[in-house]
Amino acid sequence: MPELVSKRVEKLSKEVKFHPSIVQRLTFWFGYVKAREMLFSLKTPTSWYPIRVNTLLTTAEELIQILENIGVTAKRHDFLSDILLIPVEGPFRLPSYEKKVVAYKTAAEGVMRGANLYLTGVREVKDVKKGDNVEIVDKFGQKVAVGKAVIDLSTLEKNPPKNVVAVEVEQSLYHIPMLRETNPWNEGLFYQQTIPSAVTVHILDPQPGEKILDMCAAPGGKTTHIAQLTKGKARIVAVDHSNRKVTRIKKTLTRLKVRNVKVLRTDARTLPERIGEAKFDKILLDPPCTALGIRPKLFDGLREKDVIMSARYQRGFIKAAIKLLKPGGYLVYSTCTLDPDENELNLKFAMEHYGDLELIEQKFYLGSRGLPLLPVSNKLQRFYPDEHDTPGYFISLLQKKK
Repeated sequence: MPELVSKRVEKLSKEVKFHPSIVQRLTFWFGYVKAREMLFSLKTPTSWYPIRVNTLLTTAEELIQILENIGVTAKRHDFLSDILLIPVEGPFRLPSYEKKVVAYKTAAEGVMRGANLYLTGVREVKDVKKGDNVEIVDKFGQKVAVGKAVIDLSTLEKNPPKNVVAVEVEQSLYHIPMLRETNPWNEGLFYQQTIPSAVTVHILDPQPGEKILDMCAAPGGKTTHIAQLTKGKARIVAVDHSNRKVTRIKKTLTRLKVRNVKVLRTDARTLPERIGEAKFDKILLDPPCTALGIRPKLFDGLREKDVIMSARYQRGFIKAAIKLLKPGGYLVYSTCTLDPDENELNLKFAMEHYGDLELIEQKFYLGSRGLPLLPVSNKLQRFYPDEHDTPGYFISLLQKKK
């Protein structure tokens, strides 16, 4: 039987183009059938493209009309009043062309949803001239779009210029409106945010007058969501560790016209030493993770050792969060990954080693309950790509004991 399972895992790994050690882990935790369904779901976009209405500047009804005026259809989410859903079209059958342009992973995943291929996203190309019809593929040959070369691609520069379109996409595997090129985007009327991410902030339940920390805040989606739910009347601190990430947060704040956020550039694990303990009423901790739940993924080179290292790294953030939280305060710990080591088992470790934490029932559940790996796992919330038509995601709500 172990040999049979191993062969099945190896075959599935080749099919989905995920590392065998990750396929084996998912099979161990969820069973082969469930693991297979999740992995194939991860390779596709969700059926709906969710955006969050910036209620500081507009309403859902107004934004629906504004989008309709530029040819974009949207509807309100059945439960989340600040979320609009835009239909994702596809998958489409793509024509075949002899010439191919190989795109880097991130570029290919954007192209498969309708974006043009920029020169910086070209990984490999051979004898493609301006005007040639080409297929755009990833390094495994998975076709994501077809289009026309708009520049000569016979040779590639070592450091290609940015913002130069190499291939204009004429038909992609899926299609999502390019909303970042529209006036509503530029005016800050919405933010692209997944359903589980929006649920996470609602579970935090931020209130006016509270002092709230977003520990790993870039690019600022959850930070600005906290600001709008508190109508700009909370004291919010957003933290990330690099200049690049802090710049992204500030750009998001500026575009969405959010002003009541203090941005700090530091490793959030060092905050207790820098600013002192028991400072915040609520903390949102969405730490760096393996991002196994993000979709679409054409392939993933993640390995088991990466999961283990990531889980250990996250514990430092949890430990700091407990110190920073006031007695009686609330901590939301969330990740965009599926593996229990980064989720249930990290909470189990924290509660056993750091103490002072109690898992709390969340005010609503749009996903499933947690895996039975700790006594109160039914208070946790999980989103599965195959079940909920969302990215894979994990949400927990904890209270620091008084």
